[in-house]
Amino acid sequence: MEDIRIRPAIEIESSLLEELKTQAQEQGQVVIHFRYDSHPVMPMPDKIRIWESTYLEDKGSDLKSPLVHVENICKSPNWTVVPPMSHHFFTLIFKGLPKSVEKFDMCEYCDGDGTPFIVADIPRNDTDVYYVVIGRA
Repeated sequence: MEDIRIRPAIEIESSLLEELKTQAQEQGQVVIHFRYDSHPVMPMPDKIRIWESTYLEDKGSDLKSPLVHVENICKSPNWTVVPPMSHHFFTLIFKGLPKSVEKFDMCEYCDGDGTPFIVADIPRNDTDVYYVVIGRA
């Protein structure tokens, strides 16, 4: 006896297909590599950390993209010590931004303990990988 399988024909509306493709493309991540420059004169080491309440904020809407992973920097309440007159490299990874975002800010919201990291007006690029220098220089 012959095995005959019938596959139903499924038609998906073209606008729904386009929306699904866009959503799949926007599931990526935004990676920001930092170089923190410690104080060039003071003999005391700097202490830095990142709060979970750090977001990428779209300049054109109320959209916030949360922090999902950190590399080579402590999360609050712990501290990373940066020796005087040196550089410390770390990476923050955020949930992907919609393709419509052209410019964004990286904003850290702290509980009043320390100075928050804020990087304003980051222009969007095709790779969503960014390099930023911050610190006390």
